[in-house]
Amino acid sequence: MVSILWDISRACLYEKRGAIVPKVSVIIPCYNQEKYLETCLNSVLSQSLSDIEVLCVDDGSTDGTGDILAQYAARDDRLHLLSQKNKGASFCRNRAIDQARGEYLIFCDSDDIYPDTAIIERLYCAGVEHDAKAVAGSYSIFDETDNEVRYDFDGLLWGQSFKREGFVSFLDYQFDYGFTRFMFRSREIKNSGIRFAPYSRFEDPPFLVALLGYLEMFYAIPDVVYQARVGYKQVVWDSSAQVDLLKGLSDNLRYSRIHRLKNLHELTVRRIEEEYAGVFYWSLIDEMVFSAIVRANGEVSPELLSSSFQGRVVDGFLLLKPMEQQVANAQKWNKDIQDLHGAVLAERADKENAWERLKDAGRELAAVYDSTTWRIGSVFTAVPRWFRDFGRKV
Repeated sequence: MVSILWDISRACLYEKRGAIVPKVSVIIPCYNQEKYLETCLNSVLSQSLSDIEVLCVDDGSTDGTGDILAQYAARDDRLHLLSQKNKGASFCRNRAIDQARGEYLIFCDSDDIYPDTAIIERLYCAGVEHDAKAVAGSYSIFDETDNEVRYDFDGLLWGQSFKREGFVSFLDYQFDYGFTRFMFRSREIKNSGIRFAPYSRFEDPPFLVALLGYLEMFYAIPDVVYQARVGYKQVVWDSSAQVDLLKGLSDNLRYSRIHRLKNLHELTVRRIEEEYAGVFYWSLIDEMVFSAIVRANGEVSPELLSSSFQGRVVDGFLLLKPMEQQVANAQKWNKDIQDLHGAVLAERADKENAWERLKDAGRELAAVYDSTTWRIGSVFTAVPRWFRDFGRKV
């Protein structure tokens, strides 16, 4: 009965305001995505729930992205274009959160799409019907390398899909990927003060973790509600990107340690050691990256990890795999340096011995030249040597 009255009052409110307050705000950060942007915008603006606003933040694009956004904004007054100097996706999303007017709020990336036209309506109706602070669906990936769409996830990606519909406690969920599958009640985000960290990599998992922890519960539906595009660009893992990645991972480690979330804590450790290990192994000679992995290592709580890690715990301290690799690298480099040093010393000793032998021979030769025997011999051989030299001239 309460739910029915809530829906009636909400409908009256929308009618009274003439839909001044949109039901959903869709936030799309945009940077140099002219190739895929129109496909993304078409999938958003063609949604069956038309009472939406689309906040597109042009993050200082240098291609045709800004022109495409301007054209769409001129044709559809639901699309609002915000522009700024290039600051990154986090700044775009945070700016749009503060300006969003919708009852609910959802994020979309400018190279991705909604797989059908009823996605936003499905999520919104589930949120309204169950008075949920957040509602989520399942994830999918379109891989351009083989043009295949992937729906099934396991291992470190197990939480990307839901098998059953209903409320989910974050204490039971403890997963960090796929924030674009979630629709949040706007006032909850605004009141929480939780925003995206200014990282270039791994900025969204800490946001999702902190927000779901704050909300405690969300409503899940099994439907696939999002399709991400992958396989068309290569990530450049320079030192800045590595440091930002480690900052985001450290945020998750810290949050899960403080709130005693064992599954999330171990999941994050496994992300560092398995999913991103290759990013760090041979880059830790960079001082900033090494400092970041040391800080991440300091956030690990061995007592929150399963027995499979206990054999690696020494004095209550777990050394993360990248750190272990760096130690192993340092030990190998130290041995190589010692071996090289030894070889140099051995070569130097050989050269010193040879030089001493040469000096000894020089002294012996000088002694011969100074001897009486050498002088007498030189006199007796002077005449024969003259005839020899004269014969050569003739």
